[in-house]
Amino acid sequence: MKLIVTLLALITLLTTPSVRSQTCTGQFTLTYDSLAREYTASALYGAPGTQYTWEMASYNGCFHTFPNQQTIVFLEDSGPCFGQTELMLTVDNSNTGCFDFHSEWLTLWDTGCVLNDPFNIYECGLGIEAEMSFAPVTLSYAHWDFGDGNTIPWQLSIPPYHEVHVYDQPGTYTVSLSVVDSIDGCPLQTITTLAVVDTVDTAIIDVELCTDSTLSVSSLADSCTIYLIESDSAQGILTLEDSLESSNGAVLIDIAYGHYLIKGSLHPNTPDYLNYLPSYYGPGNRGVLFWHEALPVNAVSCIPGGAGSTFEYDLIQGINPGGPGFIGGLVSQGANKTYSPGDPIPGIHILILDANMNPVSWGVSDSYGVFRIDNLPLGDFYIYPEVAGIPSSPMLVTLSALQDSINTVDITVDSNGAIVSTVVTAMSPMSTEKIQVFPIPSRDIVIIQGLQGESTVLDLYNLNGKMIYSARTNSEGRKEVDLSNLPDGVYLLSISNKHKKVIKRIVKI
Repeated sequence: MKLIVTLLALITLLTTPSVRSQTCTGQFTLTYDSLAREYTASALYGAPGTQYTWEMASYNGCFHTFPNQQTIVFLEDSGPCFGQTELMLTVDNSNTGCFDFHSEWLTLWDTGCVLNDPFNIYECGLGIEAEMSFAPVTLSYAHWDFGDGNTIPWQLSIPPYHEVHVYDQPGTYTVSLSVVDSIDGCPLQTITTLAVVDTVDTAIIDVELCTDSTLSVSSLADSCTIYLIESDSAQGILTLEDSLESSNGAVLIDIAYGHYLIKGSLHPNTPDYLNYLPSYYGPGNRGVLFWHEALPVNAVSCIPGGAGSTFEYDLIQGINPGGPGFIGGLVSQGANKTYSPGDPIPGIHILILDANMNPVSWGVSDSYGVFRIDNLPLGDFYIYPEVAGIPSSPMLVTLSALQDSINTVDITVDSNGAIVSTVVTAMSPMSTEKIQVFPIPSRDIVIIQGLQGESTVLDLYNLNGKMIYSARTNSEGRKEVDLSNLPDGVYLLSISNKHKKVIKRIVKI
């Protein structure tokens, strides 16, 4: 849809009174033809033998003269003068003794400011894309008004001078573009009215992840996963819309129009996997660690034949000198979600940050909810579960020469937040209870400690409720249970005697 623009010329007349006589005058008429974009100036005094000296000067420093004629015609954008311009006429007739002068001010616009077809608007469901049909370089001010309360400064440094906007709901909106030329100060405003309807359309976007700040093809990331997270600004909800795999750090995505956050992470088999943390697309084509710092993008590409928008950014690099440290544990379901409380959650990104919240390393929970992050230096670290749209409550832990491994981090995730609720060492009490089960996770043997030397029943269940192991023991102190023949997964261990019954969750890896 093209906009038809009508430009109204506003001419301010400042009259200098005649200084010689009442019968002789230097005054002239000045008219403007908006279709031809030209001015006509005609002297009122027309006695034979009169010399007409037409002179033009403007704030841009120009000075121009016209032929000795009673009437002159000039285009508003053809001469050397533009901006605030003074046109002066001097009349001199030696036969009648007439000598007088008169001047008027007008605003001349250069060709970069006079537009016939300033921009085109393409509609795409609730989204529009406005593309400029020219590329002026002298604009000092420009912004779009999309008619729904959103005004966006024009990004002059980003060709092809276009803006994308997505409306929250259907309706009729008035869209306008206002510009001001920095040289002659001429203002322009173009206005059109759109009827936006909620139809299903898709857009193509190009996402490219880099592993250094050069943002070049040579620095594209290796194999990675790219996530598109739909952002509903009205409801304040983030929803994972799609995840795509890439072998070279780049992917073309055909997706429904809308607002999205973009996140990328390297695959575990890539050389830089632990060196670069999962990162969102942020302001200035840079990566950011946290969803609340991410820059929502508009997936709308309505220009016929256009390839869509490209979002290229660098992943955040962790500073990790390495060491003997290890942090591991289990991510499980909290309340208010689809699954039952206690179920393992795969695919949760666990960031390891130093005491100043700087990135160090990261890990991801596997299909059993287990995560393991090794090769860490000794020191203080935050364990930060990063889940889009959910607040996180990180926990500060210390790896030292006396305790360089923390392998029972307990993280719960629900609609209210991601919480590191408990951190224990292999020999620390898991709660105020005397019964302890460790290590979790375990590859073969789990140890039950705190038995009282009386008859105790041990029952092991899978998550479907099927009993797969049962034993009775009179051991005092500790009892070992062999898990080596069981498939990897999450199990529930029931420990009961005549006094009480406790349930412990264990993980076989």
